[in-house]
Amino acid sequence: AKMTSQFPGRRQLLTRPQTPRFDQILQVFAKLPIDWQPRIRIQLWPNLHEAFSIACQIGMPTNQPIQAFPATRYPATMTSRRSLAALFLCASLGHAQSGRVLVIIETNPGTIEAEIDAQHAPKTTASFLRYVDAGQYNSGRFHRTVKHDNQPNNAIKIEVIQGRRNEKTPAFPLVPLERTSVTGLLHKNGTLSMARSQNPDSAESDFFICIGDQPSLDFGGKRNPDGQGFAAFGRVTKGMDIVRKIQAQPYDARQQLTPPITILKLRRR
Repeated sequence: AKMTSQFPGRRQLLTRPQTPRFDQILQVFAKLPIDWQPRIRIQLWPNLHEAFSIACQIGMPTNQPIQAFPATRYPATMTSRRSLAALFLCASLGHAQSGRVLVIIETNPGTIEAEIDAQHAPKTTASFLRYVDAGQYNSGRFHRTVKHDNQPNNAIKIEVIQGRRNEKTPAFPLVPLERTSVTGLLHKNGTLSMARSQNPDSAESDFFICIGDQPSLDFGGKRNPDGQGFAAFGRVTKGMDIVRKIQAQPYDARQQLTPPITILKLRRR
């Protein structure tokens, strides 16, 4: 980066001859624990970490080049960094609806399109998109199908298919549960939600898609004995026929698809 004043009114601009893209920078951020990111200070671009964080939260396309911005108010204060972040976001918001991120799930049976709700489930969305943007769902798989006739030991039955990242890729930190009582996102037909263990705050990368309404997965529902429910964070907008096709594939006594359905690619639209 360099400073130049060869403009009318001696207006200084921060220029980059080869402007990186946010998805390229993401490859660096994706290797860091989530709680480290707010502490990062990038000297040549002081607001970058904040703009990046906000961009992920609202679903701004991260493959847009970082352009030059006015630099006359560049003291390293929180206010200036936020202002500059806002400038960057305003320049790119036309490419996405605030709080909504569209993703494409490509499989051999067909393509599923989904809308991720960053506005109401920001932590869950940020974690999910971190895996997406790092390419870690690519060559992952839908490995589990749950139907009314393959859960004899469950008094409360559900219908879902469950997917996971490529197991050769590393896991990121666990995500605190965003309860449906807080987000308002309920488990309806086509809802995307995060799988977890008996610990409410144990969601990692496994997600599932509901087939039909599943109120027992909401906060207060009894599918999980703790009644805390699961973290819904999106919904299928196209391709529920593909979801049902995957659910109908052969499975074993442990509800594992035989063979699993490969996630060829999971990407932003």
